Amino acid sequence: MKTFLALVFLSFKFCNVFAEAPPQGQLSVEGKKLLGNGKPVALHGMSLFQSNFEEGIPFYDEQVVKALECQWNSNVVRAAMGIDDGAEAYLQGPEPEKTQKGRVEKVIKAAIDAGIYVIVDWHTHNALNQEVKELKVYQQKIVDAIRAIDPENLILIGTPTYSQGVDTASKNKLTGKNICYALHFYAGSHKEDVRKKAKDALDNLGVDERLTPSGSLVKKHLLGQDNGVKCDGSSTGSTSPASTSPTSNGPK
Repeated sequence: MKTFLALVFLSFKFCNVFAEAPPQGQLSVEGKKLLGNGKPVALHGMSLFQSNFEEGIPFYDEQVVKALECQWNSNVVRAAMGIDDGAEAYLQGPEPEKTQKGRVEKVIKAAIDAGIYVIVDWHTHNALNQEVKELKVYQQKIVDAIRAIDPENLILIGTPTYSQGVDTASKNKLTGKNICYALHFYAGSHKEDVRKKAKDALDNLGVDERLTPSGSLVKKHLLGQDNGVKCDGSSTGSTSPASTSPTSNGPK
């Protein structure tokens, strides 16, 4: 499960040399909706594969982020900082820029330069089998720590069962503003049962969700989306064939 995902507010631009003021503006949550400049918005973009896996490492690159903006029409990119799965700790590496933290920081800077939003994903599965009440205690402490240094930006909260338990999490919500719950699914394998969880969560007042990938439910409720993963194609959730280059063109 993805325990925490923090959405960093960045400026948005088209393929210009200098960043412009973002059309969406500062993002916020009101009731069930994600707002930008006080109006409902939906983010759309791609997720990078885990930063500590061979399939994903080449894509933690400035040119990839630029291509996602200019060729894939993305206004958000997700950087999944690998934490476990047998890989090295996120601060370890031969040099700072080759640590997991360094790779993610490279994507963050590239997103700032490209003028798009970026989601920083603390990509760990350790809390997979924990109950919502147990997770809430931990998550609330993290939210409070983030708010001590960042009072406004969105915080995306993971839920049990690989971030599919939004229905139960929405009944025991965290305290604070601009908080969203993440629903993670693959369109080819996760079907009506997961869609029902999303609908049940949306029926609970004050819950906003980010959904990945897109679909009719997303469009109906104007929810944000990250469409699959950007890697070399080894992942079953990848949008790219195995021969994909980090600088390949986007979909036609």
